[in-house]
Amino acid sequence: DLAVKRLTAAILVGCPSALLYSRRAQVLLQSGRPRAAIRDCTAALDINPDSAKAFKARARARARLKHWAEAHADFQEGLRIDYDDATYEESQVVAEKMKGIQAVAAERRAKEDEAERQRRLSQAKARHEAVIREHREAEERREAEAREKRLAEARFAGEPIFKDAKRQGFMFDFMGVKRGPCKCAKCDVYVWRPVRISG
Repeated sequence: DLAVKRLTAAILVGCPSALLYSRRAQVLLQSGRPRAAIRDCTAALDINPDSAKAFKARARARARLKHWAEAHADFQEGLRIDYDDATYEESQVVAEKMKGIQAVAAERRAKEDEAERQRRLSQAKARHEAVIREHREAEERREAEAREKRLAEARFAGEPIFKDAKRQGFMFDFMGVKRGPCKCAKCDVYVWRPVRISG
């Protein structure tokens, strides 16, 4: 605590260096305050982006918090700027953790991709089945209409009044109203409409 207080007093004097922040970060990390150490290292890197000491201290603090991906990145950057064997050994432990995390993430992504593929397949299958069902229903409707028309034709074909109506193109109903064939051209055999007779 005394070391932290003295370093803090030195920082408060003004114009603190990246090295000063990095030293306080190391002391904070040793006293079990990794989050405060990360803040100091970030402040040091704001002053000097090439401070290997700050990268290494922040990597150790992040490893303490089990933030493996960020710790790995900081270790790699610190080693790139200033390589040393001790830090390399620490970084290998974090790299192993990262491999495990990446394997789990890759497996999770593969499962999510497979679930998404299955969902799309089921949607495509449902759309295909809906189209087939619509076609089948339309065909059944057409067949029902054709069957109804054939039945009506068979019912009326033998009647003399119907034969005369087909020959003349009109007929008189039971009330004496003149009727012509339906305009739809589908039911001209058995549906008749009133015809206006000019005076």
